[in-house]
Amino acid sequence: MADGTEKFTRRVNATSDYSAAGPQDLVMLALKAHQVEAVAAEVPKLFGPDTVVLPMQNGIPFWYFHKHGGPLEGRPVTSVDPTGSSAKTSL
Repeated sequence: MADGTEKFTRRVNATSDYSAAGPQDLVMLALKAHQVEAVAAEVPKLFGPDTVVLPMQNGIPFWYFHKHGGPLEGRPVTSVDPTGSSAKTSL
C-alpha cells in the first residue's frame, strides 16, 4: 500500500476447474498472446452478467492486421492464434 502496509488473504480457494469456480466479479487475463488459445474455451465459465474482464497482454495480438488497411489487412498472426480459434470467436 502507499503507506507501506501490506494486505494479504489467508484463505484462498483455488481450483483448476473453471466451472467449479463459478462467476467472478473480476477476471484478470495475464497471459502471453500465444497462451490465450489454450484457455479461451474455459475462461467464459468464469463470466457472470456483471463480470469485468481485464486483459493484460504483451506482444502482437492475433487481431493486429484486422481492418488494418495496409497490404497485410486480414492476415492472421498465426504465431499467437495458430488454429484461428481466437479470431473465429472474437472477430
